[in-house]
Amino acid sequence: MDGCEASFDLRLTIEEIKIVLMGLKKRLKKAKTETTQNKFQLKIDELEDLLSNLPEKAPWQRETETGLYN
Repeated sequence: MDGCEASFDLRLTIEEIKIVLMGLKKRLKKAKTETTQNKFQLKIDELEDLLSNLPEKAPWQRETETGLYN
């Protein structure tokens, strides 16, 4: 598929992603089986990778008070 570009609308703020990340880390500590630990670690790695590649402020993000998004 030449010329196709992947895109998605992420309706979470950076702060919300960080909160989810903290919750996953807590659950990772409480996980009892290695399979469960690996599952949580994979999600943690994915979110940390996402956060490291995000710009400071997305161009489509508007005032949080209005709740308006493109």
